[in-house]
Amino acid sequence: MALSKSLKERLEEFKKTDDYWVNSAKLDFAITIEAKRRECGMSNAELARALNTSNAYISKVLRGDTNLTIESMVKLSRAVGYNLEIKLQSLSGKKMISTTESVLSSEYQKLATINQSANDPTYLYAA
Repeated sequence: MALSKSLKERLEEFKKTDDYWVNSAKLDFAITIEAKRRECGMSNAELARALNTSNAYISKVLRGDTNLTIESMVKLSRAVGYNLEIKLQSLSGKKMISTTESVLSSEYQKLATINQSANDPTYLYAA
């Protein structure tokens, strides 16, 4: 089914908003959890019991109707046998990094600066 030119333009404009990306992330997460729940043969009720929550909450999550905390996302992921990994993608779509890579890169840069400063006699003198 092809989208009309007008609808395509509206969609492209909507993609520029935070609301689009928030809802997209919630739906992507819900679809993934649902797929993994089915893959491991777990019912919604079993998932609810594993998380000590209600069936209604699980249904709401799987519809993408709730704002989840990272803690909830981790618990849901682990309940279906997976770890949560969060990635950042540049707005241009060209580069994607995981938060772990970002943190490690940042920490590496700090350590490199400290090492360089410790080996730099002018830095030591100025201190």
